[in-house]
Amino acid sequence: MSLPDERLIRDVARRAARWPSAQVVEWRLEPFSYPTTNPSTISFERLHAVVANKAGERSVSAFVKTIGSMRHSPILEFVPPHLREAASAGFPCGR
Repeated sequence: MSLPDERLIRDVARRAARWPSAQVVEWRLEPFSYPTTNPSTISFERLHAVVANKAGERSVSAFVKTIGSMRHSPILEFVPPHLREAASAGFPCGR
């Protein structure tokens, strides 16, 4: 699971609720197992949040995908060791 950015969590929860000025009352991230072959995908999580505004409270959920350098990808273990450096160097995201 990736480390959450509180501002990002707030923004995603507000968008999911369609309440741009809502306050995030509570939230949690749960790992979401999804097979991926994209080497920039580090993890998938599902965000569960409760947001509130003057109209009341609303529960929302959204998927959060963490992307990063291929050097940190769990898929890299399937690349033969002698090809890993070349594969990482040629990948466009976050060398």
